[in-house]
Amino acid sequence: MSKCEKEFNECSHFKAEIRTQITILQDSDTICDLLKEIHDNGINLDGYCYQNIECDSNIFTFSVGNEREQSSSDLRTVECILKKWCIDYLINDTVRVIMDHNTPKALAKIYCALSKCLDVYSSYNAQRKGIYIETSDNCKAVKIINSLN
Repeated sequence: MSKCEKEFNECSHFKAEIRTQITILQDSDTICDLLKEIHDNGINLDGYCYQNIECDSNIFTFSVGNEREQSSSDLRTVECILKKWCIDYLINDTVRVIMDHNTPKALAKIYCALSKCLDVYSSYNAQRKGIYIETSDNCKAVKIINSLN
């Protein structure tokens, strides 16, 4: 057992599942308009990450839904909005981790377990009780995280 595993042995209860995330590269005004349109359609964002990479070029990654579910209807609606506005987008899987306590100790336990055999590419907070993590093998990540309990 590694030092990391010993130190974070008793920490939190985790449940992981695969979700879909959408990534776009757009200017601030377009992202603002998109967020308004998503809201006007009654769609929630459970998590998102916004990163400015140049003057007015931003990477915006988000996951629709809530802590309980992600509906295919909401995903289709967002895709229709993106297509209607001619916005290029990338859809890929990510892992949503539901946890009792979102603390550095809990994050360390998850990260240490995943980084032993997977590449961890990114993470961002979920709106409630959790985080999103993208890895080199999200299906394997779900198994690893669910085995931590």
